[in-house]
Amino acid sequence: MLLSDGGVLNSMKCVICGVSVDFREDMTSLDGWAPFFFEGDEPHGPICPDCCDGLLKENPDGDLVLKDEYRGKISYLYELDEEDEEDYEIEEVMLGYILN
Repeated sequence: MLLSDGGVLNSMKCVICGVSVDFREDMTSLDGWAPFFFEGDEPHGPICPDCCDGLLKENPDGDLVLKDEYRGKISYLYELDEEDEEDYEIEEVMLGYILN
């Protein structure tokens, strides 16, 4: 779950264990967190480093997926809300420089 304060993202909560991290002042606290993973075709997330290390693997396409032995056995604290995710989606990034 991505938590915001006035439209600004400031923390995340693991979808499996519920641990949360506040990254308003220190972005390094996000090291090891994964924004999402798949159980079959269903996306879930975010997930903390401990749950990520123990429960996920990388498939041949490079996606994080739930290990086979845990499929169908995990109860998620909440579902990935695609409507909320769209609120924070970056639609266009323009890089360049200005000549003065």
